[in-house]
Amino acid sequence: MLRRLRWRVGWSGDRDGNPFVTASLSKEALINARLMACELYLQDFEDLYLELSMSKATDDLICENNDIQGPYRQHLLPVIRLLKKSQACLKEGCTENILSSSEQLRKPLQACRNSLLAVGLTAVANSLVLDLIRKVNSFGISLVKLDIRQHSERHDSALAELTQVLNLGSYIDWSEEQRREFLLTELNNPRPLLPKHPWTADTQEVFDTYAMIAQEPAELFGLYVISMASKVSDILAVKLLLKAAGVSWDMPIAPLFETLDDLNNAPQIMAELLSIESYRNSCNNEHHVMIGYSDSSKDLGVLAATWGQYKCQEKLVEVFVKKNIELKLFHGRGGTIGRGGGEDMMPLLLNHQVH
Repeated sequence: MLRRLRWRVGWSGDRDGNPFVTASLSKEALINARLMACELYLQDFEDLYLELSMSKATDDLICENNDIQGPYRQHLLPVIRLLKKSQACLKEGCTENILSSSEQLRKPLQACRNSLLAVGLTAVANSLVLDLIRKVNSFGISLVKLDIRQHSERHDSALAELTQVLNLGSYIDWSEEQRREFLLTELNNPRPLLPKHPWTADTQEVFDTYAMIAQEPAELFGLYVISMASKVSDILAVKLLLKAAGVSWDMPIAPLFETLDDLNNAPQIMAELLSIESYRNSCNNEHHVMIGYSDSSKDLGVLAATWGQYKCQEKLVEVFVKKNIELKLFHGRGGTIGRGGGEDMMPLLLNHQVH
């Protein structure tokens, strides 16, 4: 069941070249994932409620026992009510005033476990309570995280329409230096960037995707993957669009270097990007980079592409060590062998953390 959910959520985030993957579809997938999580957690919390019938507890839990439910049950009851309310709301497609953070689950569980340990009920503390804490830490409030993937050209096109509306010219016609200057200036500008305007359908969909990210809890999302990343401005563009949409947290961005030229240029691109102090400070001392297989293999063949991918990764490690930033490198490897993929038709993501 979880594997099937991962496939559905993953597919609903990859909009690169797929016009059917929209902001509304991504939101629907998130709702389904959160609903399944609520159903599973509700069952676990109700089981735990039945188990924690003891009255031996620390003074702080006993003081909160206003309804004479028992100190532990009284602590779990609000969570059970929240999960039931969230379940009902999500079935109606509503995401307001429902479970929105793992901490809402973790905090009462940790309080119960701390009390159990303090009063000597160690076996109980290390059974269902601990198991449920581990589930919350592992799966969060949606069981899986949604990665967003979009082609860099879609970002460029949306920004070109925006700059034309603002009478600044066409972003697509600008040089790399002009793009960087505009993007960095706007990233440091506190004023709203997006005016009310009847955008074209493609541009509106790009903006809707970012608005969807801004409206949902941060822990529902994984990475923002940029297909065909080839310039520093490709990464800064995503950073600006996230800011313009009102995303208040630093969503990890993963440039996907796919062609042989992009793989060769990737170390220099990342070195220049991480030399921008404002961007570097927003990375939390780590950065994701995705290595593509299919396009480089189509360009040169599997053997030459593999050598190019190897050299790219070696040089990326050198750059990140020099910048003292943790490199989180992963591979987009799927499809047929002829396209550079492995045997499995589903993408295989191999995570490597380089310190």
